[in-house]
Amino acid sequence: MASVWIVPRDGARGRKYLVYYTDPVTGKNKYHKAFPRKKDAQDEEHRLRAYIDTGRNDGLRPARERTRPMSVREVAGLLVPDWEARMVKGKMSKATLDGYKVFLESVLQVYGDRLVMDIRKDEVDAYHAGMTEKKSPASANRRLFVLKQICKKAVALKALSEDPLKDIGFADEEKHQRNRHLDPEEADRLVRAAKAPGFRNYVLPMVLLSLDFGASRQELLDMVWGSLDLVAGTITFKRTKNRVNRTMTLPLAAGRLCWPGGSARR
Repeated sequence: MASVWIVPRDGARGRKYLVYYTDPVTGKNKYHKAFPRKKDAQDEEHRLRAYIDTGRNDGLRPARERTRPMSVREVAGLLVPDWEARMVKGKMSKATLDGYKVFLESVLQVYGDRLVMDIRKDEVDAYHAGMTEKKSPASANRRLFVLKQICKKAVALKALSEDPLKDIGFADEEKHQRNRHLDPEEADRLVRAAKAPGFRNYVLPMVLLSLDFGASRQELLDMVWGSLDLVAGTITFKRTKNRVNRTMTLPLAAGRLCWPGGSARR
């Protein structure tokens, strides 16, 4: 049977009841939660013990198969190396990895200190809907993707007996796509603004490449010097989602902006 116990502690705000448990994998004692009422602490003690022993209250399992209580942050810490390994193998770009980490940090601000066993489908569904309305469907979907990855990793680590988020679908991004294009006057104002003092020297080339080729931010961030062939006068964009490259003729003006002097780097 799992080792879970309650420790009463008196403080400036009165007595609290702290719940501790022994990690069945590492054998280390860990703090779980604190409650102002003993009855609430006892209820959580029974719930946590049942979770460790059975995962879903369906009979005891051998110790090596018992569910391991882990926080969302702990699981995320073991998930990131998986992403980094995919990047090393060429299955993910560094820009994509950096994007994952940004959204992971956002998710951890909300869920990081909670046990992964406390993640509920209805709560995440509401979080996803809120992010869709507050941010955008694409931004909300990235956060949901990260949460789904965390839950899958938790199942692999035996921190969850099953994935609670497997049935949550992603928001429809096509209905919310930005289809408005800049008119010539707006594009001209954007170029003039990029030339203004105070902007770094790479801003103008990025603006021109976006206007001339419809390059996305991801495509621009993925560019390396090998993307430009100033002898042939071409530029290659690598799409990170569908892995389809596109090579296009590079205007002379854009080539000179990308590399001063207009000649290939030696």
